[in-house]
Amino acid sequence: MIFDIEKRKIYVIVFLTTLVVVLGYTLVESHEKILSLKTNCSIQAQSKQNEYMANLSNERLNYQNRVKFVTSPFTYYQELKKALTVYYVKEINMIRLGKDGDGGYVSPVEPLQNADLLFGYGIDVDASFEEDFVAKFGKKVYAFDCGNDKWPSNNPKITFIKECVGTKPGNSQVWHRSSSGFNPNLDGTEIFDSFNNHLKKFNALGKKIALKIDIEGGEYDSIEYIDKKTIPFIETIIVELHHLDKLEYQKKALSLLKFLNKNFTIVHAHAQNPAPVVSFNEKRIDFSKLLPSMIELTFVNNKYTKKGKKVNKHNYSEKLDRPCESTYLEQDFAFGSNNINL
Repeated sequence: MIFDIEKRKIYVIVFLTTLVVVLGYTLVESHEKILSLKTNCSIQAQSKQNEYMANLSNERLNYQNRVKFVTSPFTYYQELKKALTVYYVKEINMIRLGKDGDGGYVSPVEPLQNADLLFGYGIDVDASFEEDFVAKFGKKVYAFDCGNDKWPSNNPKITFIKECVGTKPGNSQVWHRSSSGFNPNLDGTEIFDSFNNHLKKFNALGKKIALKIDIEGGEYDSIEYIDKKTIPFIETIIVELHHLDKLEYQKKALSLLKFLNKNFTIVHAHAQNPAPVVSFNEKRIDFSKLLPSMIELTFVNNKYTKKGKKVNKHNYSEKLDRPCESTYLEQDFAFGSNNINL
């Protein structure tokens, strides 16, 4: 009997010893795995940090190589930055229409749904925006460009008109021929007319209009010439501002933005990444005092903001925005706040 008890004690001791050894080995192995995992995570984190710093360095170099110093009054920078404030409007959803790259725009769904027509100015050889608009909303499009003989779409809902928009009827106006140098083939015989006259010509008076304008500097005078009586009927304006590296156009931009901001709200802004970046500090590059020289802006009529709006300090959308030129890094500007997000 005593022998059996002693034997059992030995069995228990052996079992417990074995259990301790197994548990110890398991703990050591788990500890080594945890250390290995931590090491791998640390390596991955450091790798990501190195990649981020490299990209940051490249981004800064990207700007440094393309910064254009201007002698414009610093107050222009302050006023432009304020006038370019982007807002978030809860009632507005955004989609991208048009191709990736230049020619596609981040656009407001509800105003486009409510529009009866789209007037697209500055088609050149790309009607991808207009085609997407038709596909998405099924509405009629009038597409304008006075420099085209061959149109880029045969969509039956898109009517192409070989005219450009300006401030009055007539032949080529100065801004389109010489200010930007965009189309050196214009010979002065191209037909221009005002947006107001286009509304009359195409029986669009009193109809709800969506506007898309990319006309290489002609946007300033053309938009400000719009009859104020038609503004309540304009649901949205998607426009590209050009030449903000020139004092003349900085003045025009301020005037235009003041005109538009009375009746419209900016809900999206996107810098044209191949264009120069404007520095309002003449002596050195100050990353808090830069503006793009070309900006895509999306406005909605203020009737969509009656329930309120709030400043959107970081409106760049990874889902919707695309670089206009893939060989350049994006210019992620925080419009209306501390300038560039680097």
